[in-house]
Amino acid sequence: MKRSWFSFLIVGGVLVLLTLFLGLQYKWLSEVSDAERERMQKRVETDAGRFAEDFDREMQAAYYNFQTGARVWKNSEWEEFNARYDFWKERTTYPELIRDIYFFTKEGGGTPLKYDPAKRAFEPVEVSPDLEDLHRRFVDEENTRTVYDDEFAMVLPIYDDEKRIERLVIKRDEHPGPAVMHMPEKFGWLVIRLDEPTVKDRVLPDLAAKYFPENDYKVAVVNTSDATEFSTQQITGEDATAKMFNMSPENLFFFRNRGEIPKTVEERRSGVVIDQRIESHTYSRTESINGKAASFDIQLQQPGEKGKLRTAMIATSGANGAPWTLRVAG
Repeated sequence: MKRSWFSFLIVGGVLVLLTLFLGLQYKWLSEVSDAERERMQKRVETDAGRFAEDFDREMQAAYYNFQTGARVWKNSEWEEFNARYDFWKERTTYPELIRDIYFFTKEGGGTPLKYDPAKRAFEPVEVSPDLEDLHRRFVDEENTRTVYDDEFAMVLPIYDDEKRIERLVIKRDEHPGPAVMHMPEKFGWLVIRLDEPTVKDRVLPDLAAKYFPENDYKVAVVNTSDATEFSTQQITGEDATAKMFNMSPENLFFFRNRGEIPKTVEERRSGVVIDQRIESHTYSRTESINGKAASFDIQLQQPGEKGKLRTAMIATSGANGAPWTLRVAG
């Protein structure tokens, strides 16, 4: 009888230990599973962010590289614009990305100019109905935007630079409120129309293959109306999202000034300031410009000469944010 109770105790102890072991194992597996899910979630969020950043960088390069002063348009200094166009085209992976480039003066009634890459010059052009509609939209100061994604167009304001800006000072008074920055007079607008098939059939698929290969995740890009601009598969739900078509300047390249525009390719490379090669400080804020909300960046850069600061002022034409959203689902 004693031996029978002893056997029951042993069996009971084994069962208790086994139950405890299985419980600990289940807890450990749950923690591992949770950690793996968290790791995968962070990874998909990171990859989604990089997808959007790469897209934005490509669009920004096709936008800010052409920001010039009014003198180019007043004096038809196409050599400077051609140097900028060549600089962009030599470095982009998608030279067909830009379909057309137009310039509109602020003065009403002026005939718009269209860039002819073959002639390497801007020439007067007839205004098509869709271009006229776009023009009416971006001249409306109350509703102007940087990106008109429904038209696959980006609008870049051109400011009058007759008087050089040696120093840019933002003064704040004792009363709380946004700083007021007085921009130079607007001279006109540069309209950069993108090639829709290049964006949808090359840029976006390349990024999807780079960050989400082998259909590990479903990818979709939607606009503000929730209409799909691109997708790899039908998507329901989302594991990660990222805003796209954000024109806040980051990692930009641009020309220093008119006098340093090169005539040869080799000279052109040395005449270009790339912010990765120089010390720079960027202040990104949303302030009030002439009493109206807008986004702008002020970038103070220090080239090779000691102590010689150069101020680059980059302003967007509106604050429509990022009109596209990337959605990723497993």
